[in-house]
Amino acid sequence: SDATQRSYGDFAVLFRTHSQADLLSQVLGEAGIPFSLASREALFQQAGIGDILALAKLINGGGLYSDLEAAALLTKQPPSNLALKRLKRWGLMREVPVWRALGESRHLPISGMGRNQQAAVVRLAAWLADVKRGSAGGSAEAQLQRLMVATGRNDALADDPQLSRRWSLILDLAKDQTMDEFLTRISLFQDTDRYSAAAQQVTLMSMHAAKGLEFPVVIVAGCEDGLIPYRPHSEGLSRKDLAEEARLFYVAMTRARSELYLSWAHQRRRVGKHVACQRSPFVDAVEERLLAREKARRPRKRRRYRQQQLF
Repeated sequence: SDATQRSYGDFAVLFRTHSQADLLSQVLGEAGIPFSLASREALFQQAGIGDILALAKLINGGGLYSDLEAAALLTKQPPSNLALKRLKRWGLMREVPVWRALGESRHLPISGMGRNQQAAVVRLAAWLADVKRGSAGGSAEAQLQRLMVATGRNDALADDPQLSRRWSLILDLAKDQTMDEFLTRISLFQDTDRYSAAAQQVTLMSMHAAKGLEFPVVIVAGCEDGLIPYRPHSEGLSRKDLAEEARLFYVAMTRARSELYLSWAHQRRRVGKHVACQRSPFVDAVEERLLAREKARRPRKRRRYRQQQLF
């Protein structure tokens, strides 16, 4: 093997579910290994980012009722879920966008909604209007930074390095953009838009997003029954779904030009408990002559390192 001659950019770590991305990012970050997370969902829907982006859509005259539900959680006294659902039903029945429904809630009764519930919706509409006035003007980057301060989310960045890194990526995307341009950009964003073959960083990417790409070294993480093939809540799979999962695993393996590593854990911590894991049946189906089995060594405890800075 010529592993000693490899650069960080030669490596790709592929995962099946986006929940794996957070743990992999944390481990690489603590080890000081530079990496790029090529995942739209992990980048835009993380708590602390997804709600701010939802708020940005709303105060710029767009957004959906689902964005309102996300943004409402940024307030100190959000309307109840029931109130928001009734507002959504009322708005959709009348075929009006979310901003118009909020505006009309100030003077029109909402069917099925009590006085206190509607008062909470009106307070939410007033809060959104205040935030809109306070954040207006300037580039998308400047507006996003003002939204972070206005909602108190900025204080959380110092305590959450992973959130801070991902927020920096969002601001990079917003540079030299108007808010309309930025919101259009992220709506069209694909996982592979975060991938650069020239970057000297390990690539973290979902198995789906890796289609059509190749890397010198590929590590497929989480090769355990339930993750690969993916079975949420221990549900069974139809023949069609199982065949699709097998095809996806094949795609992941064939992304490797030179070296392929299939990793799995004997146990994982789930809902506060250690749960035994079984190796993926797809791994067992690989011909034994093609495999070289290695047992992972228990890592030594060591001090935490900061991720390396690259030029």
